[in-house]
Parts: sequence; C-alpha cells; structure tokens
Amino acid sequence: MAMKWNYAELSVLIAEDEPYTRTITRRLLQQIGVKRIAEAGSAEAAAEIVGKSDVDLVICDIHMGSTDGYTLFESLKAQIGRRIPFVMLTADLGQAAKMRSEAAGVKFHLTKPVSAQQIKDCIDAIIAADPDLAARLRVSGKMDFGAKHILLVDDEDVVRRTLRKMLARFGATNIAEATDGKQALDQFQRFKPDLVICDVHMKPLGGLEFVAALRENLGERTPVIIITGDKSIDTVAEARKNGVAGYLLKPMNALDLRIRVEHALSARH
Repeated sequence: MAMKWNYAELSVLIAEDEPYTRTITRRLLQQIGVKRIAEAGSAEAAAEIVGKSDVDLVICDIHMGSTDGYTLFESLKAQIGRRIPFVMLTADLGQAAKMRSEAAGVKFHLTKPVSAQQIKDCIDAIIAADPDLAARLRVSGKMDFGAKHILLVDDEDVVRRTLRKMLARFGATNIAEATDGKQALDQFQRFKPDLVICDVHMKPLGGLEFVAALRENLGERTPVIIITGDKSIDTVAEARKNGVAGYLLKPMNALDLRIRVEHALSARH
C-alpha cells in the first residue's frame, strides 16, 4: 500500500531566474497540496532564504545567470552543514549535465515543461528516502501502541525514564531497557522488540556499533530510532548507512517522538 504524505507541511524553495517559470512551478506545487513555498530569483537570494528558514527541498534551474544549480547545491551544503535534496530543472539534460549531476550527488531532474505528476513523483522519492522527513510528513492512522514491544537503549537513567513516560502516554506498556549496545544485543534476543530506540555514545558498545551488529551479525531489519545530542554530519551519515528508521536530537519532545515511532512501526509492514 502506497504511503500517504502531508504535502502541506513540506517546505519547498524554488530557485529560478525566470519569473514565469517560478510562477508555473509554484502553481504545480500548489496543485499537489504544497503550501510552504518560497521563491528566489538568484543563487544569492536562495542562500539567504535557506539561512533563515528550514527548507526540505529545492527545485532549482540548472542555469541561473552567472551561477548554475550545481554551484548553489554545493554552496548550500557548505553553508548549513548538510545536503538539501535538489530537483534540477533544465530545458535539455545532456550527457555533460548528467555526468556533473552524478558527480555532485544530484539524483532528480525534470526537463521543462514539467507536470504536477512529475514533480509529485520526485517529491515522493525524496520523502521516501529520508526517514526523518517521511516520519514528519506521513499521514497518521490510529496505532495500537499497547501491542508493540519497544526496547530503550541509553546509559542515562533520566533519559530512559523520560522515554518510558512519553511512550506510556501513547499507550505503550511493553518496554524493556538496556544501558549500552552489548546489553541491548542480549535483550534483543530475549525480548524480540518491534522497535529499538537507541542512544549513540555509550560504553562499552555504542549505538552505531549496536545497529551494525544487529544488521550484519543477526541479519535483523527491526527498525531503530537513534537519539543523540550529536549533530555531526558523519554521525548522521553512519546512522543512515545502517538503515535507521529515524534520528532525534536531545532534548526531544513527545510529538517528535510519536511521529517517528509511528512511522518506524508502520513502515515495517
């Protein structure tokens, strides 16, 4: 069954130097339900918008005056410390552009003129590839948390207590705990959780090592949500490489936790 997304909560920046194309692109986005739309007529204006607000993805013309879309793509990564997904617009996607896109890590292109369905297909692929974005935008249904087994892994008692209280508000009562990755591996075998919520930095075995062992040694695909105070790009990339279902920064709130837990448990089926 296809996942349903709440496009109204998606934040999109249109970076395009032609006003007419910006207007058409905005109308196509509005057709599929996107409401949070910003526009920039230059790379400088785009960088200013990204610096002041949270942007989930950029729809960008490859050729914008003196700056091309690929230069903007790299400069925004350097500016905010992460890559924002880009959909590149072009009138002619030749071999040179394809090779440059591959080298830069840009996966999505649309040849002008574009349709609402083409934009929607790109957006759906971007959302589905990002667990945190998917968790935030997924249209929630009613979930029986009481039937789910959840394993909490954190070396701080206060964090485990806080998580347990938050989960209890949702109706989750089948909860086990572990204080590090090694203990979590033992608990996992006995408890057989539907979901693991795990810290990153623990001794003797950290969260990322625990997830790697879970995936490689046990062959388990049970969803894992990582919680940490570590904003490092390398940490996030390593977590994503091991297929985590979500990433939450401490201190977290109950709503963010619930959104990610619901998404992780729903995506498993």
